Amino acid sequence: MNLLKASGILHRLAFRTMRAASSFIPGGRIAAFGSGNDQIGAIIVVNLDRQPKKLRRVKRELGRFRMADGFRLTSMVNRFSAIDARAVAASADIDPNYRIADQLHVHLTTDWQRASTSTNR
Repeated sequence: MNLLKASGILHRLAFRTMRAASSFIPGGRIAAFGSGNDQIGAIIVVNLDRQPKKLRRVKRELGRFRMADGFRLTSMVNRFSAIDARAVAASADIDPNYRIADQLHVHLTTDWQRASTSTNR
């Protein structure tokens, strides 16, 4: 047996065991989340309808932690259904040919460029 494969299996088993055990340990309070003006007020989760197990995993992890006011982070989760590429791949709305410029957009006028051009004038 290849020792790298054997050690990989052991590492995976150890990792999964530690992840399962950590789900029982409370995560504590996170001051960054809450209903205050300077706090994060919502957690947005984008999830495929055909992947409910992943959503349960995210909620289980978030349930370990609490906001500054004591409520669980799961109380501020807003789920949005992701667009399933399997469902729309055969559709005429999808263009299979595109240029890299079609998918990348870089806005060249940034704050630091504006500042540097205004001082150089």
